[in-house]
Amino acid sequence: MRVRAKGNPTDATKRYAGYYNYVRRKPGDVFDLLDPKHFSEKWMERVDPNEPKTPAPGEPTAAEIAAEQRGKVEHDLDRQVPLARAGSRAKSVVGPPPVGPPTGNQEVI
Repeated sequence: MRVRAKGNPTDATKRYAGYYNYVRRKPGDVFDLLDPKHFSEKWMERVDPNEPKTPAPGEPTAAEIAAEQRGKVEHDLDRQVPLARAGSRAKSVVGPPPVGPPTGNQEVI
């Protein structure tokens, strides 16, 4: 079931409408429920199943997924990939982002 978090997305007094599936949902976010029993009248409203989802942080957008499926993905080799969290003194590395799950003794960042 596809739902939208209730609230006005431009209202600065309300940053988050609710929390679902380990993600804070902002007013206006559209997402799928894992089980229809999880629906909450307090902060959710039902929407058309064809309405595009709002990507969660770190989740690719619908346009990025479609481009990848068409095989038209251009990898930015000059993109900086941070080695540590913001505020640390670690330098960034220039190169492509890691692809696939870690294997062997690779460190997960």
